[in-house]
Amino acid sequence: MERLLVYDLGGGTFDVSIAQVEQGVVEILASHGDTQLGGDDFDQKLLDFVCDKFESEHKVDLRQSLSARSRLLHAVEEAKKKLSYEPYVMITEEFIAEKEGLPLNLEIEVTRDQFEELIEPLIKRTLDCLESAMTDAKLQATDIAKVLLVGGATRTPMIHQVLTQRLGRPVHSEIEPDLAVAMGAAVQGGLIAGIDVGPVLVDITPHTLGIESLNSETRNPYFFSPIIDRNTALPSRRTQSYFTVNDGQDAAEIRVFQGEFSDTRRNTLCGGFRIEGLADLPAGNEILVQLDLDLSGLLKVTATERATGKSKQVVIDNMMERFRRRERVDALERLDALFEQSAVEVDDIVDEEELEDEFDDEFDDELDGDDSDDADSDTTDDVEADEITDLIATAEAAAGKANAEDAAELRGMLSDLRAAVQSGNRAEIQPIAEAVEDLLFYLADR
Repeated sequence: MERLLVYDLGGGTFDVSIAQVEQGVVEILASHGDTQLGGDDFDQKLLDFVCDKFESEHKVDLRQSLSARSRLLHAVEEAKKKLSYEPYVMITEEFIAEKEGLPLNLEIEVTRDQFEELIEPLIKRTLDCLESAMTDAKLQATDIAKVLLVGGATRTPMIHQVLTQRLGRPVHSEIEPDLAVAMGAAVQGGLIAGIDVGPVLVDITPHTLGIESLNSETRNPYFFSPIIDRNTALPSRRTQSYFTVNDGQDAAEIRVFQGEFSDTRRNTLCGGFRIEGLADLPAGNEILVQLDLDLSGLLKVTATERATGKSKQVVIDNMMERFRRRERVDALERLDALFEQSAVEVDDIVDEEELEDEFDDEFDDELDGDDSDDADSDTTDDVEADEITDLIATAEAAAGKANAEDAAELRGMLSDLRAAVQSGNRAEIQPIAEAVEDLLFYLADR
């Protein structure tokens, strides 16, 4: 049994529903909504913002002209969509109005921060509905297994952030949100017609992709800044803004990592490059970094200096294969650390050493605390032992929610895993742990 929260923000209405799914039976526990709230309201907020700026400059209110308002409404809708992926957008409309016989052109830049400030009250209204639905269902955030997004307006990054913060778990956006209803209707229609509807396969990125940056608060130079989040549907393109830290800084190092840790030294380096010849500007020179990952696993990384348009790009291929190889390597490394044995030779599994060797010494030398080999080994052992413990705890929790057959199978695996850990038999532990993870993955998708 699992409980799902469906956050449905369409063009004109908003609904949030909490459903309980058990052995193929779906029961709606609670539903709440706002029929006067949707993506159109986001458009109106942005339109008013643009019109107010234009009026303050030209003393002309574009909302008073039907043709100008229609053109601008289309322009701000496109700008809203772009702001889901870009940090800023330029809204340009030629000859949008006329004053004293002279044509007026519209050219206004809108940043994502400005847009999010405009729509924050609207998103708060959706959270009020969410709280009401949770109260009606008599559930806490910890009782929700998955958060599903429906409706094109849910592409807005701020919605992902507030839901993750409120519910304590990442949202699921593997299915295109504006196609979710149509796909669900098609599947349901097939079931009613007696058609054997197979699973809907969606390519996603299994790990978060981002770059190394300097944390402005802690001054940590190994801060991992995510750009494309884990479980994002492919193809995907995301852009983030970064800023130079020194006056007259003429170069910036762009290093791309994959992983879920906030410290890049615990993630996997994918590649990088250096953009040089930056303009002689004070600290705060904006650099736009764009990651573009396609279905074939081709990752394009582009860094652009906004002030001059100077850019540089690198292409990293076989990213999807890197994801799979990294998982196998991680599994072997966890077992090595757990039993304090020598490192397993993994050259035949993945040839990553060329990418990582130059950073290994730096990683070891700059870790806080005791720099001795014994201290590093003890710390790693503790971390990896905790991961095995977490796996067992996660499996126990999943067994409590699974049906009798799956629960019995999972508990049998856990019994074997505990016995193997106690005996220190790594030849048995690895396949058992992998089998547990596979079953957990299967149960999570049911």
